[in-house]
Amino acid sequence: MNKLLMEENDRLQKQVSQLVYENNHFRQQTQNTTLATTDTSCESVVTSGQHHLTPQHPPRDASPAGLLYIAEETLTEFLSKATGTAVKWVQMPGMKPGPDSIGIVAISHGCSGVAARACGLVGLDPTRVVEILKDRPSWYHDCRAVDVTNVLSTGNGGTIELLYMQTSGDFQGNNRPHV
Repeated sequence: MNKLLMEENDRLQKQVSQLVYENNHFRQQTQNTTLATTDTSCESVVTSGQHHLTPQHPPRDASPAGLLYIAEETLTEFLSKATGTAVKWVQMPGMKPGPDSIGIVAISHGCSGVAARACGLVGLDPTRVVEILKDRPSWYHDCRAVDVTNVLSTGNGGTIELLYMQTSGDFQGNNRPHV
């Protein structure tokens, strides 16, 4: 029953993430349309709405839409390089499942297909998230090898590190890299 509730919670978190992203996108689109249609002549209204709208991306910051955009961008880049692997969402050590949880991604080589979770919105204060992520010894405790494979800029001065981790305590002695 607990597993079923956790799966439902996970599904709802993904749905909320997508709705927040879409809401912000539509809000920006509406604001741009309003700004573009200040001239009320028939011809102007029709053409200005079509010619002045440009695809808008959410800000790359700590807002939910910004986090989702960064996660989707990172996931797209990562999955373009992760063909032939299976991606599994893993709970950050010490975090309870739920709206305040942070996740990390584990990759198993030799599996068919790719499955991934784009983003779990983080309900924690950004400074608390940074504290947890900077406390690497707490989530490296079973690693026998760690390698930073890529560092991505977030556009607001932050970075996202793509890590290759081999753990010594995986199932049946198999070591899996973690990101």
